[in-house]
Amino acid sequence: MFSAFFESAQKKLISLTALLLAFSAIMAGCSAVPGNPDNSDQGNLASYRSLTEGYAAKPIAEKITDYNFTTAVKNFSAKLCANSSFGSSNVIYSPTALLSASSLMVNASDEPTRLELLDILGFTGGISDLNEYLATYSSYLRRNEKLYLHQSFWINNASSDISVSEAFLKVNADYYGASGFTFDTGKYPFNDYLVNWASDTVGMQKFTLDSTLFDTQSVSLASSLYGSLEWAEPFTFTENLLFKSADGDKEIPFIISDTATVVSLSIASGFSKEFSNGCTFVALLPNEGVSLATLASEVSDLKVSGVLNHESQDPVKVRIPSFSIRGAYDCSKLMSKAGLVTPFKTGENVFSYLAVTPVQLYLGNMINATEFSFGSGGINAPDANTTPIISESESSETVEPDEETHIEATLDFDRPFIYMVFDSNNLPVYIGSFISP
Repeated sequence: MFSAFFESAQKKLISLTALLLAFSAIMAGCSAVPGNPDNSDQGNLASYRSLTEGYAAKPIAEKITDYNFTTAVKNFSAKLCANSSFGSSNVIYSPTALLSASSLMVNASDEPTRLELLDILGFTGGISDLNEYLATYSSYLRRNEKLYLHQSFWINNASSDISVSEAFLKVNADYYGASGFTFDTGKYPFNDYLVNWASDTVGMQKFTLDSTLFDTQSVSLASSLYGSLEWAEPFTFTENLLFKSADGDKEIPFIISDTATVVSLSIASGFSKEFSNGCTFVALLPNEGVSLATLASEVSDLKVSGVLNHESQDPVKVRIPSFSIRGAYDCSKLMSKAGLVTPFKTGENVFSYLAVTPVQLYLGNMINATEFSFGSGGINAPDANTTPIISESESSETVEPDEETHIEATLDFDRPFIYMVFDSNNLPVYIGSFISP
C-alpha cells in the first residue's frame, strides 16, 4: 500500500483504493501547464519567445510512489537541509519544486551530467521511472493537497534559429508541463522575464531576484510550489511580543494556539499542527546556545521527515510570529554545496539533449520562486477571526485554556527558528527559517 512506506503511517494511513481513485482521472500526470504570456507581454518583452507552446500532454502510465521514490525524496531533502544557510536571513524553498526541476534536467543532460543529477537526487532507477514518479506525485499533490507545481526553463540566447529537441519537449509536456523560453538579457533584465512568468503562473506580484549573473549560453530553471493550506483548528488569539533577532529586539504580532502538540529533539523544542487537508506544519526552536546550522544538521540526520517520529500527543500552547516571505531565490549555491558540480561548468555543452543547434549550454541558475504567508488561518490562507489578548488591567475577564486539554507548557518562538511543511504522507514540501521580522 502507498503509505506503508512512510513514517507515522499509523497516524495518516491512506488506502490504496483512495489513491487509485485520486489518480484515476490523470490524463498527463504532469503539473498544470503554466499559461504562456499574452500578446501584450510579448510586445513588452520582445525577445521573450516560447519554445513549448503547442505541445500537449498525452496520457501516461501511473507509477504510484513507493519506498524507492520516497527514500530518494527524503535523502534529497536531507542534503538540501544540511547545506542551507539558515543563519543569515529568512529562507524558504520547496524540496519538491527543486526535485522536479532537477528531474526535468535529467532528460536534457549528457551522460556525465545525468549521472551526477541522479546521484544528487538519490534515485537509482531509470529515467522513465523517474518521470512517471514525478508526474504521478505532482498530480497527487494537486488533487489531494491542493498544492500546485509550476516550473519553466529559460535559454539565454536570443538567436531566432535556436531550436530545442522535439523529443525533450514531448517528454516535458507529458510528465512535467514546464514552460520553455528563450530570452535576451541584453534587452531586458532577467528579473523582468521571471516576474512575468511568476505573475502568470502563481499570481506572484513584483519581486526582486537575488542573482543577476546570466551568461549568454546558460539555461535557467525556475520552479514554484504554490497552494493555500488552512489549519484544521486556526490560531485563536494575537498579541504583540518581542522577537529577538540579530539586528535587535522588535515588537511584532504573534499568533497563539492551544491546539498544537509537542515535538522534542535533544537540541530543540518544537510543535506540530495539522492542516485541514492532512498536511502538517512543524517548527523547531533551538535550545539556548544552539545555532540554526547545528539544528539543521540534526534535522538532516533525521532525513527531515524523521522529526515527526519525535512528535508526542502532549498538548502545548504556542506563540509564534505571523510572517510572509515572497521572492525568487537562486538555489544554485545550495545545489552546488549538496554536490551538483558538472552542470554549472561554463563552456561545456552539458545539455546536449536539450538544444538541437550546436550551442554550449550549461546550467546558470536554479531559481525557486515562493510566496509563503504564515498566519492565523493557515499558509496563503485568509486570516482566522482572532481576538487580541488584553491584560487584566484592561479587563477583569481573562481567557483560560480549555480545562480538558490540561495545557501546562507554553512555547514562545521569540528567536530564530526552523520550520517545515509535510504532505499527508510525511514528505517535506517546504523547508524554511525565520531569522528576523
